[in-house]
Amino acid sequence: MILSVVVTNLGKISHTWLVQSSSHPILDQVVVDVVQSIAPISFKHHSNTPTKTIYVPMTFKMR
Repeated sequence: MILSVVVTNLGKISHTWLVQSSSHPILDQVVVDVVQSIAPISFKHHSNTPTKTIYVPMTFKMR
């Protein structure tokens, strides 16, 4: 799956969406919830742009 995350320059997550689903809605929702729970996100290098978009790739192995 690939999750897109828009982060403001204050580290708040303003928007998330699935770019590519894992094909398992429960797993998709868990990843969205976990990523949203880690805010605020700090960046090592600050920029003048109001937001940054981060793409988070995830791989799951079912056992």
